[in-house]
Amino acid sequence: GRIATDPAAGTTVGLMDIARRDWSAPLVEAVGLDPALLPPILPADAVIGTLRPTAALALGLPMDCPVVNGCGDAAASTFGAAADGQLHVYLGTSGWVARSRPLDPAALPRPFTTLAHPRAGWAIEIAPLLTAGDAAGWFGRIAGAELAVLDAEAEAADATPPETLFLPYLKGERSPFVDLALRGALLDLDIAQGRGALHYAVLEGVALALRNNLDAMAARPGPIRLTGGGGASRVWPQLIADATGRVVECADLPTATTAMGGYRIAAVALGWPAPPDGVGAVHQPRPDRMARAERRLARFRQATEQARRRAAEAE
Repeated sequence: GRIATDPAAGTTVGLMDIARRDWSAPLVEAVGLDPALLPPILPADAVIGTLRPTAALALGLPMDCPVVNGCGDAAASTFGAAADGQLHVYLGTSGWVARSRPLDPAALPRPFTTLAHPRAGWAIEIAPLLTAGDAAGWFGRIAGAELAVLDAEAEAADATPPETLFLPYLKGERSPFVDLALRGALLDLDIAQGRGALHYAVLEGVALALRNNLDAMAARPGPIRLTGGGGASRVWPQLIADATGRVVECADLPTATTAMGGYRIAAVALGWPAPPDGVGAVHQPRPDRMARAERRLARFRQATEQARRRAAEAE
């Protein structure tokens, strides 16, 4: 075997020339780092060795089984989730909006994260949320209920959606702005509300944060491919469709898209056929919720700015 990294992971270090897909000698020198300490950057589909005998035995695989370089989770998830150029939303503990597009070094830097794509000449643009599924998990713990139960109660609340607003900044935020001092909030609470209405507000708040990131990316019109554990929710995909005004296509295996990206990379390396593009449920934005979505977005942005000012004053 050999020690190596891939271009997507190399991008995150801040020392890589994304156009050349190799370490930038001027940057490495500027930080006083010995270049010998950096691993070689190899293509994601490079075969870098075979399994060690102990690993092959433990996994029940042949000892000559090739090991493909691969890439990190965000790049693999994007590669496995959506077609080139299509928007991809991931809802795990954290979350992001991402897309693949041809690399344009002249357009850098952008107000979001740019990673080298597993395929040469392409880039992955990611606008991340620090808290996505973690927000739903947090409320589930507070409410003392399983998320499936809360989803059913939120589904019932959807007939008359609550005005309660949730700011999902439980750990700060890093896109479309960086503010680690910012914290979340539940606003406009009503004594008549139950936990279903509050769970609804939490899911909608994350959906509005995703809309903020979509707008920051100036994303062209088109559907969103939804992946991650949040894609299995009975309510969340529809709220994202309403908040963004876009069709939401749920991946048929929402928690397996990262593994699917790894498979796609290995398939290129080993000459295997590409896997089929699987789509499950499709959610259309509801025309009768368009005006509400825009009103909620304006309120969300206003409340976010107020919360940021309070956080800055408290420092």
